[in-house]
Amino acid sequence: MELEDGKQLLAHPDATVVIELDQPKERRLLLFEVDLAKKNRERLERRVRAYGAYVNKHAEAIKREHGVTDVAVVFVAPTH
Repeated sequence: MELEDGKQLLAHPDATVVIELDQPKERRLLLFEVDLAKKNRERLERRVRAYGAYVNKHAEAIKREHGVTDVAVVFVAPTH
């Protein structure tokens, strides 16, 4: 994934889930990023921005690849 400053960030979701809803008929892809290492907040914020930029830029391709109507990223991290 590319960051705002042009640097690359090697990241991939820790887990993925597809949720199927019947009314209305939808399939949503959730990409989970789990950060339990309690590393610094700047690192987490950088990852949030990178995932946001990636999903915004590639949303249509991601949806086609997974056969879904929507995609979202879920971050799980401890509070300080």
